[in-house]
Amino acid sequence: MSEALRAQLRVGAAEIGQVTRSPQAGFAAVTALAAAAWLAAGAPLGADYPHDGGPPIRALLDGDASAFFAQQPLMGTFSLLLRAPFAALSSLGDGSELLVYRLGSFACLLAAALLAVYLFRLMGERGQPLLARVTVATLCLINPMTADALRWGHPEEMLAGALCVAAVILAARRGWLAAGIVLGLALATKQWAVIAVIPALLAAHRDRIRLLGAAVGVAAGLTLPLALGDPGEFITRNHSALIVGIDIPSVSVWWPFAGTTERAVFDGVERVTVQSYSLPSWLFPVTHPLIVLMPLPLGFLFWRRRRELRAQDALGLLALLFLLRCVLDPVNIGYYHVPFLLALGAYEGLRRRGLPVLTMLAATALWITFAHVQELRDEWLTWGVYMAWSLPLAGLLTVLVLAPRSRERLSGRFGRHARRPAMKAERADHTARPLGIDY
Repeated sequence: MSEALRAQLRVGAAEIGQVTRSPQAGFAAVTALAAAAWLAAGAPLGADYPHDGGPPIRALLDGDASAFFAQQPLMGTFSLLLRAPFAALSSLGDGSELLVYRLGSFACLLAAALLAVYLFRLMGERGQPLLARVTVATLCLINPMTADALRWGHPEEMLAGALCVAAVILAARRGWLAAGIVLGLALATKQWAVIAVIPALLAAHRDRIRLLGAAVGVAAGLTLPLALGDPGEFITRNHSALIVGIDIPSVSVWWPFAGTTERAVFDGVERVTVQSYSLPSWLFPVTHPLIVLMPLPLGFLFWRRRRELRAQDALGLLALLFLLRCVLDPVNIGYYHVPFLLALGAYEGLRRRGLPVLTMLAATALWITFAHVQELRDEWLTWGVYMAWSLPLAGLLTVLVLAPRSRERLSGRFGRHARRPAMKAERADHTARPLGIDY
């Protein structure tokens, strides 16, 4: 084992020890664990779970490898492998599909709970008030989009989002090995985690090639078995991620381009005609590649401003990219915003002093949009409300992250709550620090 690898392992061990050493962090860990258990215990059977994550997890529980490879879901393997040991505990109960789902959801929620405790500790090191620390930690778990993800059957959204945020933080703290492993696990959980690669590399001040290599190695090690186990199913599933069908919701920037389609469906009593929306054939092949390529120009702009930025700004870039991913996705659903809320909360918790105002406002806006306005079944109203807050927020994040001089002007205009925080770590040294070493 090389000396560099030993050093990285020592860094990781020290991080774990610091997280659990503080009495306040210990109490936060117990509370976060209880919150994760409470959320999982109250989750309904997710709508997509019976035909998405459910069959391969059941195949793992039955020890049927061929069925596991033949029933590949659109998600990656890591969340399935993580959930299976927890789901196996269902044999101690009634063994129902609902219990299997809840136990697997608890495994995914644990990742968000660990991120909450980690942020709680880091914010304490930087002199954040206790109320701000508690608020950020709480929002990591208890927010309207977490409930939406559980309702839809996608607890892996919390897992992948927490892994992406943790990867950026670890990269900034010189832990290329830990950051690479965590980023690789995120990539092996959900395909959209590729958005986090550029922010993680920008947060790291060195060893970027090693970080990327570790991430690719971990992701490949967890993904190749699926490709080799059933290549046809693997190709079919991943190709389906690029196809945008009908029933486009009205919470996407592309929705005004959608055309109407009428089709007959069975409502449980009789066949009725419903109206749905689909993108024109020239547009839908563009949308998902645009989301994947979006980090490149924004990452380049971030790189050009790197001497004026701090490591925490990479989290702001991650939040911006996750929000744009939702806005630009034609099939935007409420739970898609889980990674955005996690990244935004981490950014505010580590970059600004005081309460995470933007995160609280974003969570409220999401709750209003998806739990209330969308239920009115007025597509133009829903589109207008979503665009009315999501686009300005994306613009504000762009200014905060990519235009630091404009950010300082905003700080002077709106007072002390918008200024850069005078954290403990900054009081002794007022000189600018290079990107990647100021957590």
